[in-house]
Amino acid sequence: MKDSFLFGKCPRWVKNAVVIVLVVIASFGTALYADSRFYMLWEEPAAMVSDQVTYVNYREDGDARVSVNEDPQILLSGVDGAVSGVRVRFEEPLSEEWTVQLYYAPRGMNFSEKNSRFFRVSAGSGEVVLPMEGAASSIRLDIGNAPGIRIRLSEIEVLPGKGSFDAFQEILSSEIFWVRFELLLVVFGFLGLHALLNRKKLYEFIYRYRWLVGLALILFLTANKIHGDSIAAYDTYVQTGTGSEFVQPLFGQARAIRTDEWVCDTGKRLSSRFLDDPYGKYSDIIRGTKTVNPLYVGVGNAGKLGYTAFGIFYRILGIEYGYYFDWNASTILTLLFTFEFFLILTRRKKLLSLLGTSLVVFSSFHLWWGIPSFLLYLHAIVVFFYYFFTTENRKLKILCAVGEPVAVANFISIFYPAWQVPAGYMLLAFLIWLLHENWAAVKSQKKETWFLFGAALALCALLVVSYVCSVTDRLDGMLTAVYPGQRMSAGGNGSLKPFYYFQAFFYPFRDIGNPSEAGTFCSLFPLPLLAAAVYTVKAKRRNWLISGLLLTGTVFLAYAYLGFPMWLSRITLLSYSFSERALDMVSLINVYLLVLLLHEKEERGWNLKWPVGIAISGAVVVLGVCVCRWYFPGYMPGLYVLFTAGLLVLFGLTLLGRLRRRVYRGILIAVIVFSCVSGISVRPFQRGLDAIDSKPLAGKIREIDEADPGRKWVAVSENFMLPAYAIACGAPTINSLNDYPNLELWNVLDPEGRYNEVYNRYAHVIVEFTEEETSFELLHTDRIKLCLSYEDLDVAEVKYIVSDRRLETEHPSVSFEELYGEAGAYVYQVKAD
Repeated sequence: MKDSFLFGKCPRWVKNAVVIVLVVIASFGTALYADSRFYMLWEEPAAMVSDQVTYVNYREDGDARVSVNEDPQILLSGVDGAVSGVRVRFEEPLSEEWTVQLYYAPRGMNFSEKNSRFFRVSAGSGEVVLPMEGAASSIRLDIGNAPGIRIRLSEIEVLPGKGSFDAFQEILSSEIFWVRFELLLVVFGFLGLHALLNRKKLYEFIYRYRWLVGLALILFLTANKIHGDSIAAYDTYVQTGTGSEFVQPLFGQARAIRTDEWVCDTGKRLSSRFLDDPYGKYSDIIRGTKTVNPLYVGVGNAGKLGYTAFGIFYRILGIEYGYYFDWNASTILTLLFTFEFFLILTRRKKLLSLLGTSLVVFSSFHLWWGIPSFLLYLHAIVVFFYYFFTTENRKLKILCAVGEPVAVANFISIFYPAWQVPAGYMLLAFLIWLLHENWAAVKSQKKETWFLFGAALALCALLVVSYVCSVTDRLDGMLTAVYPGQRMSAGGNGSLKPFYYFQAFFYPFRDIGNPSEAGTFCSLFPLPLLAAAVYTVKAKRRNWLISGLLLTGTVFLAYAYLGFPMWLSRITLLSYSFSERALDMVSLINVYLLVLLLHEKEERGWNLKWPVGIAISGAVVVLGVCVCRWYFPGYMPGLYVLFTAGLLVLFGLTLLGRLRRRVYRGILIAVIVFSCVSGISVRPFQRGLDAIDSKPLAGKIREIDEADPGRKWVAVSENFMLPAYAIACGAPTINSLNDYPNLELWNVLDPEGRYNEVYNRYAHVIVEFTEEETSFELLHTDRIKLCLSYEDLDVAEVKYIVSDRRLETEHPSVSFEELYGEAGAYVYQVKAD
């Protein structure tokens, strides 16, 4: 074997020893740095200060202070040390519940959401301790978020934290540190192999056995209970600061914006743990009534195989490990199938395939949304179709004959037509191209292959039909609902979202507000579309795929910006999409075209002169900069703008200009690394389900439900996270997410149907008690408020209430029996009259 680049001809045992030591040191040091107590290792306990207090956005009113706007702040300066918490004493017990957000800034840093904790202070409290662990030079308390909040504080005291030695001992004695250390050993161990082995052979091995490497990684992560769900966000809304150390992520940050995942999907799946038949067709926990179970994997639901193609593994591994497997398998297989997809498009060009994979899988569009699993199935369909007709390997052909219908069935069963319809047109372009390119191979297939093909079509039909039949009530409810079933669009009035790629790399590091809606692909839009148009006109040999994607992208642009007559929109099925979702697919088409055109350039060597290439690339990037700075002024500082603009201009030049091979490859590698670093930073590395299960409230809900099973609950909160948490703990909660409306209950509460337009929809349901008649209020397209009359609690058959505030202080005229109250969470029993 060739000597490694680092050690030359040193004895092998020396190389191994040095690398092992470096790997251990790097893993140990990084695990320390990842711990929230890291800054305490060189800090002394903070001095207790109570006189260096500044009130911002408050006015004095006698011996009290009153907030004057929606951003009142209390600043504590001169802390400078290790802090374990803040004690706040009040002049008199609180008459109502307060919400408090505690920010702490280590030396040299500003306040940020990452270094903050959210608390609820109960009515009647005379003092409260807000726990935190870390080093701080300043602390900020935000009490409420509205004007007119009156406060009378007698003392604010900063509680000193542990000294350096005590903090170090505490970190080493924590289980979370050693779990981080174990994972980092794998990462740095892989990097260490670069110093010991020939790097070319190392990556050739990984490429050759990539599917086995992917499977090994899935099993390793599943066995260690690792996943990327943002369930740690529950700590902001449910009993903040309680639970085990694994409430917080191992690495990264929980993304509250990903509610489609940790609120909408995770709670429903985990609720199945508490059913008599966890895999039965119906659940009575979701919505507190008969609801299609997301983990139903019976014969009648073969087309869905659960909520993903990996649903069957819930039966094999159990719900908890099935959940980890599902998460890791869907993520890693998306990576593998996308890479394989681009290998087909580029005729096995590895670097271009890696570029396309990074731009798609690590894009802000894919990683901030909870829904885009359609990308996995879209690419899998193309991969299976291609290898079915081109491979001579009988086992691989059979695998494709089984995989293709499963991929098609799951693509259909995602049931989000706003993306599925445009993606279906792209899929049609890919399949036509594959047939055209491989027509000779298709015609020469043996009878056995056509028999398999027929069997695959039959299996596909069986899976789709069985899925539709098994969830008919869910589909009927969704299709007949006001939203989304009756939502139709003719397009038009599209935004400039495809230009947001310029800033999308920074969404994990700088708050953009809603990175899901602002998420897109780094596509250099509209450069690939324009280049594809020029290429199609001038090319001597027509490329069917470039032409097909160009046509598809042009149609989507016309739909998004000009709009179609409604009859045309219905005929094309684009009425089930709308402008913003069609533009998402335009950006994706631009990525496909970008990779295809780079491949064509490598094959045929067409180039523009340097000045022309730089001018065009620079103009496109400047246009992207202008759009982003117009819609998001001040989002990106000047240095970020210069760095990103420079990289993207060079990226555009790889398509337009003539570059030396090393420079060309270097630019592509830089874009790949930039994309991967940004993408990997989006989702957290979370271990286990402690963010839900280790909270004291979870144990109390289980205790009550086991003692009095089947009783209905209602979750009372200003947010829709508490109902999702309640069903994840097994409480049959009437106001958990309505995937399809619970018309049986709503019609009882609204017998005259006055509010049908409000509640007949996919919706999160927020409950507020009232002494008036029960009513409904539309808060958002997918969010409603149920103003539930006390007299209708019996009508709704509710016996238990879980709340994040004290109800007896808000509703003294109603008799609730408090069964539990701790850390801002309360459980009540409705007393019978």
